Amino acid sequence: MSAAHVRHALPADLDRVAGLAAEHAAYEKSAPPAPGLADRLARLLFGPEPARLRCLVAELPDGTLAGYATCSPELST
Repeated sequence: MSAAHVRHALPADLDRVAGLAAEHAAYEKSAPPAPGLADRLARLLFGPEPARLRCLVAELPDGTLAGYATCSPELST
């Protein structure tokens, strides 16, 4: 079995990222993400303002996204 490839998320990935977030919420027995998560992520990641969020995805050799991670770049002193 080949390892997953980690890369920056693309706009086309966001529906799957939102689905993975919903699966994670269900696993944690917490409320699902509010509707429109993919659109909100698109604005934060790729909107006209400087990106306030980063998103990495784990892509399997067959192109399936198996995981994601988000982070926000902050400077702390």
